[in-house]
Amino acid sequence: MSKDVKYTEIFNSVQGEGSRAGKLCSWVRFFSCNLQCDGFGQKDPTKPETYVLPYQTISIENVKKIEDLPLFTTGCDTSHSWSARYKHLALSKSPEDVAADVRALLVGGSFTHPTSGQKVEHVFTGGEPMMQQQGMIDIVNAWVDEGDYPQVITIETNGTRKLTDAFGEAIIRWRDHHGIEIVFSVSQKLFNVAGELASKAFKPEVIADYFDISVQTNVDHLAQLKYVLNDTDAAWEELARNLAVLRKAGVNWDVWIMPVGASYGDQTNSNVLGKIADRAIAAGYHVSGRQHVVLWGNDQHGR
Repeated sequence: MSKDVKYTEIFNSVQGEGSRAGKLCSWVRFFSCNLQCDGFGQKDPTKPETYVLPYQTISIENVKKIEDLPLFTTGCDTSHSWSARYKHLALSKSPEDVAADVRALLVGGSFTHPTSGQKVEHVFTGGEPMMQQQGMIDIVNAWVDEGDYPQVITIETNGTRKLTDAFGEAIIRWRDHHGIEIVFSVSQKLFNVAGELASKAFKPEVIADYFDISVQTNVDHLAQLKYVLNDTDAAWEELARNLAVLRKAGVNWDVWIMPVGASYGDQTNSNVLGKIADRAIAAGYHVSGRQHVVLWGNDQHGR
């Protein structure tokens, strides 16, 4: 019997960020994370004493499901996926049941859309999905056993959790026997943006392991480094230092830059977006907004 996995949401939407933006995807959002990112959206991300954190203070007496929560525009916008305050909203099921629930939400119950014939991709997100590697193994194996599975699976990770031998072996096996491509989307959190110290949030040796498995399975061209940036020199200098370390470790994935901002207003403010885009273009990086926010507003993914 497989160990239950803890998660907060299963839904269908499009990928809103980075190189696969616009792709039709199914999603599992796992519960639990080793980072908090309370500095996002704060006036000064480096000064915790000045933080405004609604997720810690709003009344949750009548909150029975995720949809009852407001959008958190300061701090992590998915704090409900890791904060102990919201653990009553998390679900716990066997990986096989989670796999079945994902397929049940798909049009026609299949990763091949019945109208377009196109393959639906899948995303494991969080929280931090790399804290539940065995759960991901069991979910994907359940799809494989049923003979219906996504060809591309993205793992949205903060890049701090070591790749287990079991997961590495599974990634190679899925690629070799079923053509499944496991794509790492690494969003390393910066102190000058998210308020997370590098000693906790920057693990270049872990990211290098992700890169190596991507090379082994010939999907390194699909993976990416994705950074959320503000317009401070300190944040961009921190990014440059970290990238120099990663490049020295051999990680040559493309870099995507996204501006800070969880709300529709943030993502449609051309003054802010333009400044970040200009700096990214000048440095030779790709630029990404948050397409799902623009499409569906503060509902995030159209659920």
